[in-house]
Formats: sequence, structure tokens, C-alpha cells
Amino acid sequence: MNQNHVSRSMVLLYLHHRILNITEYQERPVIKTPRYQNQEQQTYNHPLHNTANMSTTSTPPTTSSSPLHSIPLAFGLALVPHAYGLTRLMVATRNTQSNAMPRTNLETFKTVLPKDLYNHLIRARGAHLNSLEVFPLYAAAVIAGQQAKLSEKEMGSLVGGFFAARVVYMGLYLGVKSDVLALARTAAYSWSIALPIMALWKAGSVLAED
Repeated sequence: MNQNHVSRSMVLLYLHHRILNITEYQERPVIKTPRYQNQEQQTYNHPLHNTANMSTTSTPPTTSSSPLHSIPLAFGLALVPHAYGLTRLMVATRNTQSNAMPRTNLETFKTVLPKDLYNHLIRARGAHLNSLEVFPLYAAAVIAGQQAKLSEKEMGSLVGGFFAARVVYMGLYLGVKSDVLALARTAAYSWSIALPIMALWKAGSVLAED
């Protein structure tokens, strides 16, 4: 009986000792080595685990343009009738026109050129000069609109409408010979100057409120 009792006591002591060791091991804090920490940090920062990085890198770059870019384009459009008329004149005169006094070429070759061609070149020059006259008004409207921070819709209407009006105006100026049909050209001209005038008025009102 005593031996059995001693044996059971030793077994119980052994089990109690094992349970204490297991509990102490579970409560012991885990100390991460620098190597383990670096590996964990690299895993956390990996692109496959970083959704913020994925959303940033997957976004394609965007490009934007400003209404100010339309100002040099409008000036270039004003040169189109001049380039057209000069080319027609060079072909008709076999490149004998004066480069030293280019503004007198039409008058110089007036008696040489066919009447229809001469009138056509006069209209081309008129379209060119008219475009240069309107250009400062448009440039001022765009700059004022940007300064007043007009809406994108308002600036888009100004830019798109002006270029459309000027293209129609040039086509009518070069192609229309009748005084009656020339009224359509006058309407296109009025449209092209009304847009920047309204934009200037709107910008002025906005800036005055500030």
C-alpha cells in the first residue's frame, strides 16, 4: 500500500511539474530577432500585401490642357488665310512677287492676275487681317476667364465656340462672292466676337464681387 501510494504521489508530482512547464512556456513573450522583424516588414510592404500601393501604381497618369493653350492656336489659325493667299499668288506669278515689299504685291499684279483670282486673294487677305483684329479680344477673354476662375463649361464654350465661328467665317469669306450670302459671313463674325465679349463681361462681374 505504501509503495502504491508513493508511486501515485510521484506520478502526480511529475504531471504537476509538466503542467507548470507548459503554462510557463505559453506565457513566455515571443522575442523577435531583427532578422525575423525585417522579413515581416518586407512581407507587409510587399506590393501584393499593400492595397494602397496597388491603388496608387495602377492609376494611369493623366494629362490636362489649359484654355491658355488655345491662344497660340488662335493666332496660328489667323495665319491660315495669309498662307493660303500667298501660296496662290506665288503659283500665279511663278514666284516673281516681291519679298521686300510683300504688302504691295496684290496691287502690283492687279492687272496681270485674272479678276476672279485677284478678288479671291483680296478676300483671303481680308480674312487674315480680320482674324488678327479679333485675336487680342479672344486672348484677353481667355486670360480674364482664367483669372476669374470661370467654370470649365464656360471656358469650353468660349474656346470651342470661338474656333468654330472663326473657321466658318474664313470659309465663307473665301468662298462667298454674293453680297446677299455675305450676310452669313457677317453673322459668323458677330458670333466670333460675341463669345469673348460675354466671357469678358462675366469675368469682370466675378472679379468685381471679389
